[in-house]
Amino acid sequence: MKRLTFIFLTVALMSGMAGSLMAQSDTHQINVTVDGIALLRVNDGNAITLQITAPATEGDSTAVKSNATNYLQYTSIRASGVTKKVTAATDVAVPAGLSLLVTAAAPTTGAGTRGTSGGRKALSTSASDVITGIGSCYTGIGATDGGLLTYQLFVNNWTNVLSGGPTAVTVTYTLTN
Repeated sequence: MKRLTFIFLTVALMSGMAGSLMAQSDTHQINVTVDGIALLRVNDGNAITLQITAPATEGDSTAVKSNATNYLQYTSIRASGVTKKVTAATDVAVPAGLSLLVTAAAPTTGAGTRGTSGGRKALSTSASDVITGIGSCYTGIGATDGGLLTYQLFVNNWTNVLSGGPTAVTVTYTLTN
């Protein structure tokens, strides 16, 4: 019995010593930095043609021309307490007698706080808020990811509208605080 107790104590002591000899720990600091991000694109930057054409019946009004083929895509990381928005403005005035409208739908793809649509806005050289309340988010980069952009062109003042060649109107979208 003495011998069995001695072996048991020896094994128990050696196990405790081995555990304390093999276990160590150390620490070091990791500095985590998150940059503010504001990236934006129209997924298909191709030109769109909206043309006012003759109605099918004499004496009838011209139809509203529309296009909904592009998506506004963005990535945003915001500062604490700050929300962002997307604005839209044209580089030149829309020809007299016409209205060029855009509706930027709120994105349903991606993740985070992607914002709220500002509804239908008349485009001009003054910036209009088309999406507001954007937090930290991304909208995705697929062909139909992001907020659908719907453009409409129509005659709003028959007295001032004049026929003429194409007028190139560039729409600039800006993601800002």
